[in-house]
Amino acid sequence: MFKHSKVYVAGHTGLLGSALINKLREYGFRNIITKEHSELELTDKEAVDRFFDRERPEHVFLAAGKTGNIKTCATYPATFIHLNICIQDNVFEAANKHE
Repeated sequence: MFKHSKVYVAGHTGLLGSALINKLREYGFRNIITKEHSELELTDKEAVDRFFDRERPEHVFLAAGKTGNIKTCATYPATFIHLNICIQDNVFEAANKHE
């Protein structure tokens, strides 16, 4: 990776994503792309595809995911797994398509 590389960090507001952003900046990376959940719904395949087509990130870090408290995760485990696999697949497929 070069310092001028276009880097997309999905999930930049979470614990892992925000730490990653801080480290990237500490190492001199300045061309970092982030999108709030309200700006890009990662479970929406077409929206993710349009984003990657428009932005063309050179590197992608996936720290995004659907989370909840213990009770919610225990009550709806399949829902959380499904949404997180959907996010993962959409980002992986778009990144591969628009490399």
